[in-house]
Amino acid sequence: MSKKILFIVNPISGGKEKSSLVDEITSFCQNHDIDFEVTYTQGKGHAAALAKETDAEVVVAVGGDGTINDVASAIINTDKTMGIIPVGSGNGLARHLGITKRNALQNLCDGKVINTDCGEMNGHVFCCTCGTGLDAQIGARFAKKNRRGFLSYVESSIEAWNHFKPEAYEVEIDGEKIYVEATMITIGNANQWGNNAFITPQASILDGMLDIAVVSNLNLLEMSLFLDFLMTKRLHKSHFVQYYKGKQICITRRQAEDVHYDGEPDMLGQKLDIKILEGSLKLIVPVSKTNRL
Repeated sequence: MSKKILFIVNPISGGKEKSSLVDEITSFCQNHDIDFEVTYTQGKGHAAALAKETDAEVVVAVGGDGTINDVASAIINTDKTMGIIPVGSGNGLARHLGITKRNALQNLCDGKVINTDCGEMNGHVFCCTCGTGLDAQIGARFAKKNRRGFLSYVESSIEAWNHFKPEAYEVEIDGEKIYVEATMITIGNANQWGNNAFITPQASILDGMLDIAVVSNLNLLEMSLFLDFLMTKRLHKSHFVQYYKGKQICITRRQAEDVHYDGEPDMLGQKLDIKILEGSLKLIVPVSKTNRL
């Protein structure tokens, strides 16, 4: 690795302290004669500002999908390349790519730089997924928790489920309209939310398409079966989901409601305009995974 690397560390990702990881990064870079710098984020959006301002050719997001989203949104369609060290709660994009905390540093040296797709919803970039409905409400609750991590996410999911009612949507996919009542609608560039929960199991970050999972109304008795399909990468084959692919998606809702992009919550209006950004992000991926992305 002859290029300068900026490591952008989110100190609260995954709810774990990062000093030992930074020591590991420092030791690795010194041992491999890498020109590097480490900096910490100080809040939402700071990673994007740091990535945009740096003169480093490679920007490594050290955090979860939210940190990755911030970095990617700042460097898409530029000459800068993104690397990932996954230390978040779900690590959806890293899991899709086959990047683990254990192999992430070596991947910076041995990996291959490829141009991958991203998505965009009402001007907001996403690398992994975006959506509206139950998953967005879970994300909104999770963001308000004082604790990070998987157990906090489960707690948020239960709370959201207890207060949730399905919604009616108009969904236009490449000019074709459908009308549905759904628990959630998830748009996937990658194949999962995180934690190997494969909401769009057929998604590829290289195919120039977005995958759309329209999840039907679920009752409590059906939830365990839904989760089994979700975690075993078979959801697209189940009766719980209408599954589509497209480049341009427009979702119309009854009112402004919660959404998420890469798990980051937001409140947007009735209409959600979503599109693919083909080949927009330079990303370092494991060579062994390049034919399966």
